Amino acid sequence: MGDPFFENGMLLNNKVCNEMSISPPQVILGGDGNDQLFGTSGRELALSYFFNKLKLKSFQKCFKYIANRFPSLFRLSFHNENILQAMDSRFFGFSDYELKKLIHSRHSDISVQKINSVKSIADQGFDKMYYSRNYNADILNSAAQVILFKASQIAGMKKVNVVFPYLDVDIFKFLQTLPREYKFKGSIKEIAMGKGKSKYLFKEYMKTLFLLR
Repeated sequence: MGDPFFENGMLLNNKVCNEMSISPPQVILGGDGNDQLFGTSGRELALSYFFNKLKLKSFQKCFKYIANRFPSLFRLSFHNENILQAMDSRFFGFSDYELKKLIHSRHSDISVQKINSVKSIADQGFDKMYYSRNYNADILNSAAQVILFKASQIAGMKKVNVVFPYLDVDIFKFLQTLPREYKFKGSIKEIAMGKGKSKYLFKEYMKTLFLLR
């Protein structure tokens, strides 16, 4: 990939592009960017919002310190980390902790870019927090700098032409004008409990499309 890099779909992308390269079509349509544009990552964000409101962030950090020393707490530790890092970007696909561990750094100059202060954004309301996370972490960082980079690099290595129609600029601009409920439907409490509906607009459109057929 040209750099130390990690992304969950790398092996899958490699396998698909390898198969397609045997008799490649002129253009392959990639589905990357759909999740990030139409709205996911709501539950951890809603829980982060409540933890900040209840001033339980210190408790989370203490639990993180303890859980990292007990493998039996891995599942709880995993979810706790996702809530703690709900507003973080991930450079090269790695979190701050993972990146430092990878290069054995003991210095503080390698850090994940924070999307301002979680607390200051949470004070402005959950919707503001959601759109800040959605643009900065999901779209700008995860979709454009991680997932798209991965998919494009692998496609280039296999000499196949992949394009990503979901990441069209006009689609992006249109979605940015919509209320949060069109991306992730539900109250903050419902989303935190896992009862919200991610990618609401996209799912409703596809449901209508299939019914018409």
